[in-house]
Amino acid sequence: EILNYQPILRPFKTSSTYFMRGKSVKVDGNGLFDITPTKKKINANSVTFNGKFPYVARGESKNGIRGYIDFDEKFLNPANTISFGQDTATMYYQPNDYFTGDKIQIFKLNEKYGELTENIALYLISSMKKAFTNFSWGQSSFALDVISNIDIQLPVTDNGDIDFEYIFQYIQNQYLH
Repeated sequence: EILNYQPILRPFKTSSTYFMRGKSVKVDGNGLFDITPTKKKINANSVTFNGKFPYVARGESKNGIRGYIDFDEKFLNPANTISFGQDTATMYYQPNDYFTGDKIQIFKLNEKYGELTENIALYLISSMKKAFTNFSWGQSSFALDVISNIDIQLPVTDNGDIDFEYIFQYIQNQYLH
């Protein structure tokens, strides 16, 4: 029944807040994500790939994971976030704590919407890719002040809240059929 249902869509800003030059910038309290820089940019050439934690880069495959490394765990980025390659617009759900390289931003779901799950992340990534299609790779168009204000169209309930139940069911149906 969900496949024939056409939800009402409403725009939500990509970001609630983002960091610019070490300061938090407020965008929209109803924005989807709090965007933070990676805790530490780790140069892939300075580490050995045979460790415990994922090292996420801007690659197109394997969820952006280039390999697994050991490093100071205080620099781990949190699980249940989306890694965003700033110059490539590669976006991946990260279910585990992870390290990153350069030009990666961390998209953490605005706490008012709860915890990011894989199903919700897959839907949001698809919606963001759709919204970002008008931009060119490698340009300043992926600057945080620009992407933070892009409208992402999402299904809403009758009272205008994001319809997470619909999102969950939609993704379940996509991947189970």
